[in-house]
Amino acid sequence: MQFSAKGHIKESNLNVSYFSFVMSVVPPVIQYINSVLYSPINGYYSNYYVHITTTNTSSVLLDGVPYKWTWYPITGYNGYTVGYGTIHEFSDVNPHVFQHTNSSAGLSATAYGSINYDWYYFNPDVYGLSLGMKLNAIGTNEILHLSPWYGHIFGGAPVILTVSEYIKKGLTITCHFHNIEVRGFLLSPYQVLCITPQLNITGRVPVQLKHQFKPNGYNSSFYLQSIEHGYKVNIISNDILIQAQDAITLTWIPPSLSESTGTVNTTTLQINIILYIFTEGFINQVNELASNISNNGSYTVSIPTVSHPSGQTVYPAIISIEAIGNDYDNAQGTVKQWTDMIWITNDNEFYDECKTWSANEHPTVGEALLSVVRSEVPCPSTIGQARTINSGLIQNTNTRLVRFLHPNADKCYHQQTTTRTQGSSNECCYDTSGQLIIGPTSGGSVDKASPIGSDSSNYLSNLLNHHSEDILPYIYCCKGPATACEKYYTRRPSDNGTAYVPPIP
Repeated sequence: MQFSAKGHIKESNLNVSYFSFVMSVVPPVIQYINSVLYSPINGYYSNYYVHITTTNTSSVLLDGVPYKWTWYPITGYNGYTVGYGTIHEFSDVNPHVFQHTNSSAGLSATAYGSINYDWYYFNPDVYGLSLGMKLNAIGTNEILHLSPWYGHIFGGAPVILTVSEYIKKGLTITCHFHNIEVRGFLLSPYQVLCITPQLNITGRVPVQLKHQFKPNGYNSSFYLQSIEHGYKVNIISNDILIQAQDAITLTWIPPSLSESTGTVNTTTLQINIILYIFTEGFINQVNELASNISNNGSYTVSIPTVSHPSGQTVYPAIISIEAIGNDYDNAQGTVKQWTDMIWITNDNEFYDECKTWSANEHPTVGEALLSVVRSEVPCPSTIGQARTINSGLIQNTNTRLVRFLHPNADKCYHQQTTTRTQGSSNECCYDTSGQLIIGPTSGGSVDKASPIGSDSSNYLSNLLNHHSEDILPYIYCCKGPATACEKYYTRRPSDNGTAYVPPIP
């Protein structure tokens, strides 16, 4: 959903500049319970501005202490106030934390910067345009505005790119998302429609719009969402381990296939439903589950038996709904929306696979992995300690995955890996009373391959390594009619909390 809002920036040695922008709410890149960590890039900008939005203006802290904010209402399409926003300026390059003390209140932040220009020769109201913020006073013609400014890692999002210069009809227009080029379509003299391609990285990537008279292009950035944060198609199922030949129901919001373009009549749109499986770090289409169906927001499909190239009987997969035809003005690409990751099994007897996996793992691998992660980020014994900013932990907000892997846990936290791109990481799970859970079947377990890395370009490989090294063995040992969950926790043990030392006030 997008909202219109008004606010202000006060730039050093200049007067107050009023601006308008379009704000979209997405999960923060680094998020704790309801806190956002802001880390600027040293040396690129002279001043940094952070746009903060919340649903509740009470008790928003800056670096752990109260701050006197000036809040501005955010108005939805219907005219009602749906949230509040403000702008905060930083002149330093130090990390800062925005925290909401109300656990039920939403909090999001987007950062951008002001560029050093000699204001005698340039418009002083020149700001970097980043992550979808559009200012009234744009003093350079090379800046793009994207709506929406975020989309799924595997692409399919229709995006309108707005420029400040007139674009003639008949030009060949291309959009460049990171290092992939797609053909765009001119909607108006100032607006181009492009559909995002598949990119196997997450986070912010550069975007350019080019044509014959603008070979160096207009510039902006686009935020690629991870699988767990970017999905818009829900699966109505009690489990995320799906038996082949079982039927599942998919639901979605029909108008969302038009996103913010407004150029498509989604009531008459026809769609296909496609099954993809993950192989060697990529997704590959394997089956068309349904074709030429109405965009009515719900459909039931049967999951086929697939022979995975790896020979595994349990494998990760993902499903998309894809628009058919040229309703998107002949822009290159297919408009798609995705489910969260699921696991498909061609068998429900995993006991032998569990024994084989356990025998192939070194007998002391569990103690070795646990020794590493406990020296870096040990599990606190209570959830209150895990929630603190300096715990080194981040909440796993994928509730379906938490319920699948830790059925009786209330919340689970992962080690926030910031110093290395791959390797082991800790996991801490807590019950409804806030106490650390240890051992089968709901306790956290040390991961041999961390799903969270510091380099977003390794996101997909980290995720799939985590699947093969940690999730697949868990399924083998802890799911199915005959289980041996203790074998899994011997090789991937829980941190018992005894290594945690509370910070000194």
